[in-house]
Amino acid sequence: GMVGAALLLNQLSIEEGFAAFDVDADGVVSREDLGSAVASLEMQLTPQEVDALFAHWSPSGAGVDREAWAAGLGGADVNGVIRSRDLFMLTRRALSPTPGGGE
Repeated sequence: GMVGAALLLNQLSIEEGFAAFDVDADGVVSREDLGSAVASLEMQLTPQEVDALFAHWSPSGAGVDREAWAAGLGGADVNGVIRSRDLFMLTRRALSPTPGGGE
């Protein structure tokens, strides 16, 4: 749910999201990839929450391939997650250019 909401809010397709979370680009989102991506998106998940999310998506612990990624995001309650975790503010702050900066 939370990952799907982050992808939607950042206008990433499921495939683009997979690429963003597959940090080492080996075709599988490992536990390490997931932890790195969650940190870079400032999703504010504890290590235990990241472990639980990874275990949910990859019961074998082998990692999340593209098929499992798409299946895992297919039924996400995106709006419920956004309301429950203030995800909109988290992801917009993490991925938007700094307001008033630069130009």
